[in-house]
Amino acid sequence: MADFQVRDAFETLDNRGVKNTPETRRNIRLDVQREVIECNAEVINDFGTVALQLRKTGDALSSLQKTCAILRKNMNAARVETMPMLDEASHLTKLTDQVHAKQRMLSDFKGHFLMSDDDLVFLTSSTDPVDDNFFHALVEAKQIHQDSEILLGSDSQRLGLEVLEHCNANIRAGFQKLFHWTQRELKTLNLEDSHLSPIIRRALRVLAERPTLFQQCLSTFTQVRERALADAFYIALNGTAAEHEPQKPIEFSAHEPLRYVGDMLAWVHSTAVSEHESLEGLFIADGDEIARSIEAGLESEPWSNPGDGAVFDGRRALSQLVNENLLGVAQLLRQRIDTVIHTHNEPVLEYKIANLVVFYRNIFTKLLQGEEFMKILDTVEDAALVQFRHAMELQLNTVDQGTDAIPEELGVPEFLGDAIENLQQLLRSYDTSAAPYDVDGRKLSFLLEEALNPWLAACERLALSLESPRSECFVINCLTAAYGALQQYPFTKGRERGIKKAIETQTSSLVEYQHQLFLVRSGVQPLVEALKSLPPPDEQPEAVLEHELFTEQTLYDVREQLDNFLPSALMDARSDLKGLQDSSVSHEVSNAAAEAFCGDFEKVEEALVAADRLQRERYMLDNEARTLREVFPRTTDEARVLLS
Repeated sequence: MADFQVRDAFETLDNRGVKNTPETRRNIRLDVQREVIECNAEVINDFGTVALQLRKTGDALSSLQKTCAILRKNMNAARVETMPMLDEASHLTKLTDQVHAKQRMLSDFKGHFLMSDDDLVFLTSSTDPVDDNFFHALVEAKQIHQDSEILLGSDSQRLGLEVLEHCNANIRAGFQKLFHWTQRELKTLNLEDSHLSPIIRRALRVLAERPTLFQQCLSTFTQVRERALADAFYIALNGTAAEHEPQKPIEFSAHEPLRYVGDMLAWVHSTAVSEHESLEGLFIADGDEIARSIEAGLESEPWSNPGDGAVFDGRRALSQLVNENLLGVAQLLRQRIDTVIHTHNEPVLEYKIANLVVFYRNIFTKLLQGEEFMKILDTVEDAALVQFRHAMELQLNTVDQGTDAIPEELGVPEFLGDAIENLQQLLRSYDTSAAPYDVDGRKLSFLLEEALNPWLAACERLALSLESPRSECFVINCLTAAYGALQQYPFTKGRERGIKKAIETQTSSLVEYQHQLFLVRSGVQPLVEALKSLPPPDEQPEAVLEHELFTEQTLYDVREQLDNFLPSALMDARSDLKGLQDSSVSHEVSNAAAEAFCGDFEKVEEALVAADRLQRERYMLDNEARTLREVFPRTTDEARVLLS
């Protein structure tokens, strides 16, 4: 510790610039003490000044304390006097803030839940047009109505009810204004204009929120369009009084009944397509907005809901609307076609008209969804088919069905030729118009039942007056002609099979007839009949030997007759079938009859061979005795060659 103090002392001396001299060393103690005494004196003087200042400060503080006490006393007195006024002022300030808050709340409430006078005029005034201002006001009214429902769940239910009632009145007035305006616009709307007003489309979309009003507008629009289209159809038929018409009237341009009906149906189809496209731009251009609006409107008008749970289909409703618009045209069309049907008693024409109606009906089915228009077309088709049946019956009753109607060469009678020619026209009409839609084949069955079967039945009745084989030849010729007419069309395969089967039946009768004729002309029939009554020759050949027909003289006579028959048998047979117009059928019948004859002849040959074998075994004939085969030498192969 001492070392540090000594070191500090030396550093102090160095800092003071003290030099190490003898004099300095002798006086250093005295100098240090003198300096300490001087420093202490300065400190005492400074503290005296501080003490004086402290006394002055104490006097000032005492004075301040007295002054503060006086002020505190005065303030307490003033507080006692002003406290009631301050409390009252504070209360008034709070009341003022509450009034201002209520004023702001009232202002906000009126701004949110009450419409401005201008908006009310836009919404309800009938003198103001329906424009963007109207729709903006209506949207605002519906928003207020939606927001006011919140008030019903709060303590302000009475206020909420008043706002709702006032808002509902404004909305009802707005929809009534929109309803009457839309009705007026739809009555004068020009659907031919490619640029329909967006306002009318928006009006329909908004009006759909009230299904009842929307349906009334559609009903009015339907009545207007029905009258307009009916007038347009009448003008298209008869023209106008104008000197230069853009298109020649149908009444003057279509001179043929079928073309007249076709032009009318084509006009109706073109009009339906144009009407569908125009209404599509009016009702479907905004997507499913109308459907969504109607679904939303059913919540406000639940009595308008049909109750079947079906979702509104805009496309289907559009098709039904087009269907209703065309009902007036359909009635005029039915009257005109009925007039054509009943003034022309031609079965081909009647059937072509029916097929034309079927063709267009199937086109309209893809375009229209309503049933009324289709029922009218069905009525027209039924009327044409009834008249077709009547005309066919009348033709059948007026033709000559006596024996004189049968040609001498047994060809197709004139009435059947005419019927087949008509049938070909009818089948061509069916192929082009009705065949693609006749899935179950009922229309084809009806056609063949009316246009072919009665005539074939008449031919069969005529054939009853003829003898075989002329009867069969005549029927086959008639059936073959009908078969040839049907063979051109792939959809008549079923009826072709029936006719083919009938031809085969008649052919079988001819084969049997010629078979018996071969047996009679050849003289072999008695032998064949005798063998049928005898047991099989292989089992009892003695029965053949014992039969009276199997004698040498009888067999010799049969052989003579057979030899005379065989060379010209086939030519004679075909001569008998000269009435058949199809030579292939004639050859088929002759060959089949010849084959059947050869089969019977082979049985006779086998019986003779068996009898000769028995004679050799039992009676041991000598070489000079004649056998049955020697008396009757013809073989089956020889007969088959001569008949081939």
